[in-house]
Amino acid sequence: MTIFGYFWEILFFWIAELVLWKTLLCQFELTHASCCNWFVIVLFSPILFPLSNLCFYIIPTIDCLLHVTFVGELNYICAPKGDQQRKGKVIEFSFDREQTDANADAPLLKADANADAGDHVSVRESSARESR
Repeated sequence: MTIFGYFWEILFFWIAELVLWKTLLCQFELTHASCCNWFVIVLFSPILFPLSNLCFYIIPTIDCLLHVTFVGELNYICAPKGDQQRKGKVIEFSFDREQTDANADAPLLKADANADAGDHVSVRESSARESR
């Protein structure tokens, strides 16, 4: 890339950023950066652009190419499809009396993240079952 192309890319980025701030983002209540922050960002952007290009474009691309070239076969993982996977799961509770005494409204609860709301048992019910 020529030096003119490099500076054109930086200039085009800042024009697009200005248009974005003046058209789309003006409708939201955002905390704006100070003039000093903008000055530092614009001043160091010629250094940050190639660095970000290296970190987020070149290195990941080379990593993917090496992975595809040398790993061979990639594994396919079947993701759970929803309700059929969730039915019949037991929810595990961890009842810690010291933490419950310190913070009575928020006992420790270890539940399946995909569990239905109707499957939950209250902590009082589970502690009553434990004491029996």
